[in-house]
Amino acid sequence: MEAYERKNCRAAKHVIAVSEIDSLRMKRIFHIDNVTSVPTGVDVEYFAPRGAATCASDIVFCGSMDWLPNVDAVEYFLRDVLPLIRNKIPGTTFTIAGRSPDARVLKAAQGISGVTITGKVDDMRPYLWGAKLSIVPIRIGGGTRLKIYECMAAGVPVVSTTVGAEGLRYSDGADIIIADDPGCIAAACIRLLTDEAARSAIAHNALKRAQSEFSWEAVSREFEAILDYNRVSNTEGMR
Repeated sequence: MEAYERKNCRAAKHVIAVSEIDSLRMKRIFHIDNVTSVPTGVDVEYFAPRGAATCASDIVFCGSMDWLPNVDAVEYFLRDVLPLIRNKIPGTTFTIAGRSPDARVLKAAQGISGVTITGKVDDMRPYLWGAKLSIVPIRIGGGTRLKIYECMAAGVPVVSTTVGAEGLRYSDGADIIIADDPGCIAAACIRLLTDEAARSAIAHNALKRAQSEFSWEAVSREFEAILDYNRVSNTEGMR
């Protein structure tokens, strides 16, 4: 796969990556300079907060539950983080929303009151709108997690690990909270669960950023600028 990607990236006049991290990696591994990053887009109108949600939970995790990084993340959160949160806020509810829950997830949640595993859902939005915060405690794997931009577009504050938010544009403490050990993750969740002003501020900032930078319109403008630049360069080169 590396040889295939190197060959095609070197053959292309320009390469578009979905994150700055990927852009830097391509430059380093494939020894090319013509790489520009454009963020992954999200349908901000589709996810825009609206009305009262029917699927209420304090904390939500969304994603395919047969994917190893998600399985590991949920196991980790249930085992090492949720008990710390409940020491301060007893009865904190947690919903795991996503298709094909792995046996490890079912086992980890077994017997824990207030934890709901939905399995496949037809519409993820009510689970986002009904949550006080979304958690992304991912520790392994790579790539960009579109779920974070979807949460931002849905007006839901996010607490994520550094790995979980890899490659995304964000401002820690302003439109997302980044934490990497159980105590810090739990403290961030407790703060957002108990401080409505902080929760609203981060949700507001995240929504505005999603609308201005990650909407299809905004992403398309960046993409078109690259195409226009290359079109002009090619035209000038033919003179």
